[in-house]
Amino acid sequence: MTTVFSDIESASEELKKQLQERECLETLEAELEQKLAALKKREQSLNEDTQFPCKEQSLEQQRHGVLDKAAWPAVFCEDGALCSWRHTILDCVAREDICATGLLLTLIKFEILCRQPEKNAQQIATALHDISLEAHKFWQGKGEFNDIAIRWRDGFNALLVERKVPIEVQAVYPQDRFDINCMVCAEDSSDSRLYVKEPLSWVILDKTNAEQPKVLRHGVVVTV
Repeated sequence: MTTVFSDIESASEELKKQLQERECLETLEAELEQKLAALKKREQSLNEDTQFPCKEQSLEQQRHGVLDKAAWPAVFCEDGALCSWRHTILDCVAREDICATGLLLTLIKFEILCRQPEKNAQQIATALHDISLEAHKFWQGKGEFNDIAIRWRDGFNALLVERKVPIEVQAVYPQDRFDINCMVCAEDSSDSRLYVKEPLSWVILDKTNAEQPKVLRHGVVVTV
């Protein structure tokens, strides 16, 4: 009998020990779950904090995109033929370059005129003339003149076709024969006026009648 009681007591002690161990494990599991939940909450908070600047940056990029589309002619926007020139112009504006600032303002004015429901050819021609005056000054020291002039001429002419504006830009190059029909002499030109020494602007043509284009704005040149 003594052996039986001894076995029961031993079994009871073992059961208590197991229950205590189980309670301890349950407590540890509960604490672990609480810690994991706290870590998960902290991670979520950190992710939100990290994403906030990204969201702000994304909104800022969207604003810049809208501004570019509204203010710049499409040829200067992403994938446009003159996209690299937009960055060059903005860099120079940031350095308070007066030529770059003047050019930027004329580009914005041109874009606004082209967006009008009723496009005024004379106003657009004047805006293009102003662009060319500022651009010719801005191009100085930024590459080979003829290459730059051709790229800008082609870019604007493609834009005018796309906008269905019957105007064409005609570039003038050094050593061109002076043409009294579409050019005017600037100060410091020679009396002979035979050849173009330096072009200062474009010739702007009205192409409403393609067979008989009309000169809307004469090209300003220095002659020799």
